[in-house]
Amino acid sequence: MANRNATPNYTFEQWRVEFNNLSDDLGDFNTGIIGSVPSGTNTHVTAENAVKELIQDIDSIIDGTHQFTGDITFQSDVHVVGDFSLDGNITIGNQTTDTLTITAELDSNLIPDIHNTYDVGSSLKGWRNLHVSTEATLASAKVSDLTSGRIVLAGTSGELQDDSDLTFDGSTLTTTNIDVGTNATLASAQVSDLTSGRIVLAGTSGELQDDSVLTFSGTTLSVPDISISSTATLASAQVSDLTSGRIVLAGTSGELEDNVNLTFNGTLLNVTGDISNTGDVSVGQDLDVGTDLTVTGSTYLQSTTGSTSTSSGALIVTGGAGVGENLYVGGNVVATGAVYVNSNDSLASESFSIAISVALG
Repeated sequence: MANRNATPNYTFEQWRVEFNNLSDDLGDFNTGIIGSVPSGTNTHVTAENAVKELIQDIDSIIDGTHQFTGDITFQSDVHVVGDFSLDGNITIGNQTTDTLTITAELDSNLIPDIHNTYDVGSSLKGWRNLHVSTEATLASAKVSDLTSGRIVLAGTSGELQDDSDLTFDGSTLTTTNIDVGTNATLASAQVSDLTSGRIVLAGTSGELQDDSVLTFSGTTLSVPDISISSTATLASAQVSDLTSGRIVLAGTSGELEDNVNLTFNGTLLNVTGDISNTGDVSVGQDLDVGTDLTVTGSTYLQSTTGSTSTSSGALIVTGGAGVGENLYVGGNVVATGAVYVNSNDSLASESFSIAISVALG
């Protein structure tokens, strides 16, 4: 549509031509324009009637509902009061400086024309907050402040966040601390600061730990000290600082120990030093004493074996025997040497021997 700018000194003929051109322009509307200014007249009544008819046609176009068959270009603002419907493709703005302000609320779905083609926002111009009242279905999701390999957590107000202490590399979950309120059932567990072969202990605040002095080889438990408050029943016990064949003693603080001077080979008890005993001593087999044997009470030899030589009998004394009190012999007294009684004279006469035999019964 051409610009129609009439000057104040237009003649009637010039006005007629402009009005007729305007009629042709408005004829682009499908309703058409029926009014025109006839030519060859110069009377005010004819021009006025023609303008009135033209104005009536324009009013009917503006007041009615019409369909535009041609292109329309508006050089200024357009304000539409009431409903406004547009069919066909719609392009809003022709450059990035144009803006679109929507005060109204959408009353329909917002669906793209082609699937998986268009974006909402960009890397330089992103939307601030996205509010979804129910579910959001995403083919994939990318949150710019998350770090690859970290576990995603729900943070303050449900914001997605992660932490450097909780990671997953596709096969291994790595974390500094795990707090389980009740029970945890694990097919297996690996603690990186534990050493193979060591016994696992509960340390400070229940933290799992081990110690180099407490180990288990799969068959043998090794520990320097064991403290048992009550009773321990052992099928067998091995103490590494004890020597085979030695008698085990209770040492300082009850520590098991042994001594080279006290041994037992399975049949013979051997004491290299002195033996001191305040109670009775019962010996069921031979008693071999390498040094002095001091007995403050009586000594009973229950063997009934008689003596036929210096190396036989129930009591065999390799050296001499001193008797401070009476000596009673139930059998014969046989001396391979001289016998002296309260003097240095030998009792070697036959008559004395007979007297001694009679006296001893």
